Formats: sequence, C-alpha cells, structure tokens
Amino acid sequence: MYITTSQCVSYKNDSLISPQVNDNIKKHNSNSFNNDLFIPQNNNSKQVSFNGIFSFVSKILGFDGPKLPDDTDPSLSLHEKLSIGVKKEWDEDIPPEKFKGIMSPAKLKAHLKNLTTENFICTEENKDNCIYNTDLDCITTFSYNGRECIQDILDEVAKYANYYKKKTGKNFVLAFTDNDSIEGLKHAVRRVANNNDRYKNIDFVPGMKISFIYKVSDKRCENGKLLVYGVNPFSDNVNDFVLNTLARRQDMIVDFISGAAELYRDAHFTEHEFYSNNNMYFSKDLGQSNLYSKIREYMMSKRDKDLLGLQIPPDEIYKLSEGIFSSMDTIFNGSNDFENFCILIAGSKENANSFVNKVLDKYSTRYDPETNEIFSASENIYSDFINCMKLETPRPIMALSAPYYLSHHFEHSGDKIFPNVVNFMKSLQKYSAGMLLGFESASPAYDLDKELTANKDALYNFNTYIKENTNLQEVGGSFVTRNIINLPVDVD
Repeated sequence: MYITTSQCVSYKNDSLISPQVNDNIKKHNSNSFNNDLFIPQNNNSKQVSFNGIFSFVSKILGFDGPKLPDDTDPSLSLHEKLSIGVKKEWDEDIPPEKFKGIMSPAKLKAHLKNLTTENFICTEENKDNCIYNTDLDCITTFSYNGRECIQDILDEVAKYANYYKKKTGKNFVLAFTDNDSIEGLKHAVRRVANNNDRYKNIDFVPGMKISFIYKVSDKRCENGKLLVYGVNPFSDNVNDFVLNTLARRQDMIVDFISGAAELYRDAHFTEHEFYSNNNMYFSKDLGQSNLYSKIREYMMSKRDKDLLGLQIPPDEIYKLSEGIFSSMDTIFNGSNDFENFCILIAGSKENANSFVNKVLDKYSTRYDPETNEIFSASENIYSDFINCMKLETPRPIMALSAPYYLSHHFEHSGDKIFPNVVNFMKSLQKYSAGMLLGFESASPAYDLDKELTANKDALYNFNTYIKENTNLQEVGGSFVTRNIINLPVDVD
C-alpha cells in the first residue's frame, strides 16, 4: 500500500487545521516555520526575507542561480545531503563539514554495541558516575506531546555533555524522535551545524518515531511504533511519506464526524469544534495514532445528555464512553459497543448500520490470510515505511519502540515469556533489509507507568528474554530535559 510521491498531498504545515479538508489540502510547503523560535508560524505573518526577494528578482531576470547537487545521489554522505537540504530549505550555505556533529547510522550502530540499559537511564547516580551517556528517544514541541523546544533541549544537554566529556573524554549521544514528524528535525540539524562550538560535545542523531499497523492474529490488528535513526529530514521521499500520513488521518476525522453530523443533526457535530476541544491547531497534532479515542470522547461529550434522557444507566454510559474508540480492535472489528454507539447517534438501527458499514468499509484494518497482507486507509503498514526507507542512502537504522507494551497484545504461549512478540520482531527484522537492529529497553513511556516502575522485574525479565532470543541491540531514552537540569557539578 505504499503511496508514491505523485499521490502525496498535505496541509500547509503552519495552518490551523481546517474542517474544510478538500479546500485546504495543498502540496507540501516546508518553509512555513519560524526559523528562530522553532515554533509553527501563523498564516497571516507579514515577514519578508532578503533571500525571498533575491529569489523573486532572480527569476524575473531569468537567472535562478547555480543548480544544486542531486540529494538523491547514493554516493553522497549524510552530511552532504543535509548541507544540500538546508540550502534548499532556507537558501543558506552551510558546508558539509559543519555537520560533523551529526552522527551517521554507521557510527551509531558501532556505538550501540557497547551500551547497556543503564547507559540510557537518567538518574542522579548515573549522572554522577557518568554512566548515563545516551538518549535515543527525546521529543520536542514539534510532537503533539512534546514539552521542551529544540533550543532548550540542546542547550540543557550540552551542559551535561560538557561535564561528561571532561570526565570521560567522550561525547554524549542524543536523538530527537518526534512522532510522525520531521519538521523540528530540520531546525535541529541546522542549529547544530550553525553552533559547532556550543554543541561540540554532543553527537546528534537525526531521528523520528513512525507509527504502523501490525497483525496480532488473523482477526486483530494493533498499532506499534518504530524509532528511526539517521534520517535525512530534507528528503522529498521521507517528507512525502510523513505528510501523506497526516493527510489520511485528517480525512478519517472528517469522515467520522461529518457522518455523525448527518445522521444526528441535533447534536451539531463539527470538525472545527473537535479540533478546538482537543487543542489541535497544527499539523503536528495529527502525528498521533490514537485519534480514534479523541473522536470517541468528543462524540460522547455531545451525547451524554441525550443518553441520560434515554434513561440509560450511568454505568452503561461510562462503559460506552470508555470502551468505544479506545483501541484499534474495538473500532475495526464491528464490536457490539461500536454498533450500539452508532445506533444512539443515528436514532435508529437502520441509519446506524448505514453509518457503521460506511466507516468500516473505508477504515477497517483488514488482514488477508491468503496473501498475508494488511490493509488500512488511515495508518501505515510496516512494509510501507520499510519500502520508503529502502530508497534512502545511507540507509537509516531502526529499533522497535516500547516493545513491552506491544507484547501485551500478543497471546502468551505455555510457560515462556512473550514468545510471540519475539517471533514478530524477528519477522520485522528479516523484512527490514538489515535496518531493524534494536529494541527499546528503556523508554520514556515506561517512566510514566507507575505500576511498571514499582515492578521493574517484569520489564527486566522481558528485556532479558529478547536479548537471549534475538540479536537485537538495546536502545533507550528518558525524560532528559526534566532530569538533567540538576547537574552533579557546576559546568561552564
């Protein structure tokens, strides 16, 4: 189901997400971010750059300037491609050698072989003893759930990196992995290249986190995520893939809500209200694969009064509200809860069945056992992204994000610990043409799980089982900017 460049459309990155989807889908314009503030810039900005004026005048005079090298040339290094990308994006000349702080996939691969789980854990003890030396899952405000801006993260990490370098003679390794987004990564690599002295003790890894659909059984599919390292964020191939993902998710939102609005007019469902209620203002807010739950919450908030009017017991309302749209299998396999919910919206079973069938026909994630293929209209299949990355040179490397959570979706077998998820990881590794080489043993998602942090043995046993039964290497990250501020010593 890989979608080619010619088919890719997207919303302008800096625009408020609009309910008028058909009017607002536009070709990608990657110059829509404020380069200094690292935040999306409003549409009605009146700023005009000198480079823009020069480019306009040059075209009138019939001179477009020297032709840039082809950044798809496989002989070019990642640093050379980043240099070309910055030139295309901002018309700024930064020579390849200025990108020396950007870590290549090959160098990262060698680095991972020497790491243990503790190297990814940001604790006071690990900092004091310089055990903490790598963070490969750090998100920025270019993710829907990011809290720290690019400059703040880099500056804070640089302080610890200076201390770490003084004590060990080595650099700290940091990766940005925003969710289904590479816009922030463009600014990050540019900032690192323009500030070599400030970030000289950081080896920066350009990365991203991409969501995908996978088969749990012949009757059920789930959603997972991949960490990808060594990404060229200026690649047209990668940009088209990411922006296509966001556009398909917005189409899904429109179809769900417009269908409900047509069937139950008194509730006045609108996409604009949905976006406003969920503080979804920029395309980055579509970089989340659990948008179904947000749709469910919005619809149920509109229906609560009517449900009470129908004398449905409060516990049944809660059950519907919490159960519907909470997972892929609840939505896409025609569960009774989903059908009952649609009946309530539509006012009759006949109308509800029409809505159910329309939604399921388009957005049902289906597995065909005869062809061993998975189909999804709104999400990526694993093979989609692998096929995209196979076109990149140098090829990125990948790791499975938060596999402990992923393992809960698989059936257990006998007295073994999660054997099915290990088989799944092996199959992904085989298909990835050598790109998948790691799993996330330490994840920010695990840090938030109070039950898991109280019982670390479960995670330790799971990680141990993976290491004993695969050749995958550990990667990991923690909330670096929340933990790194209190340095063990004052560092210039």
